[in-house]
Amino acid sequence: MKPADILPIYKDSVILGAMKDNMGVLFARYIVNICTVEPYEKVAEYYNGVLSGLQGFEEAAREGYYTFKTETGVEKDYEVSVIDQTLGYYDSQGLPENAKTVIMLMCNEYKELPKEYRADLVPVMEGSIPVQGSFYEYEDGKKEFSLLYDIKKDFEDVVAYCKEVMSGAGSYEEESSDFAGNFRGIKDNVEIFVSISRENDRCSYSILMSF
Repeated sequence: MKPADILPIYKDSVILGAMKDNMGVLFARYIVNICTVEPYEKVAEYYNGVLSGLQGFEEAAREGYYTFKTETGVEKDYEVSVIDQTLGYYDSQGLPENAKTVIMLMCNEYKELPKEYRADLVPVMEGSIPVQGSFYEYEDGKKEFSLLYDIKKDFEDVVAYCKEVMSGAGSYEEESSDFAGNFRGIKDNVEIFVSISRENDRCSYSILMSF
């Protein structure tokens, strides 16, 4: 499975399951779940060492649960969750009786947008992290993209991006506040709707494009 190229399977662990999810037009997700008799703290220290030197590294922790991940939005990102099974966080069905730690390995492998996407009209902001995306072709020939991204930029910078993208658009409409904004218009016979919202340490923005 793809996570293993960066995320090694922990030594002497038991593989619980592996799968690939096609997450629409933006990325594919590879997941491997494993468990081990090694204590939670030791496993967490190991995977912290594996990922901490990579670009975009972040970590989060609560009692009995560590998460290590990268957030770059470029080529591949990785995430490891290390769970203290002695606290009963993970469904014990199918686990060996002596399992102390469950590890979830995940890799997001990003894709190029389909050629039908009009990047000349709405370019994706540099530094964006893909969240989800879809592309539909309807029986009447109409095509539609729906894309969602996170980005670690100030809300005001994302608003400025939206206004620049929509400059010169026909039938232009704008609604904005200190925490959210909607921008709608038509460019080159393409209907465009961009929506943004302010989050704790980042912004989310969605692009809806139909033509």
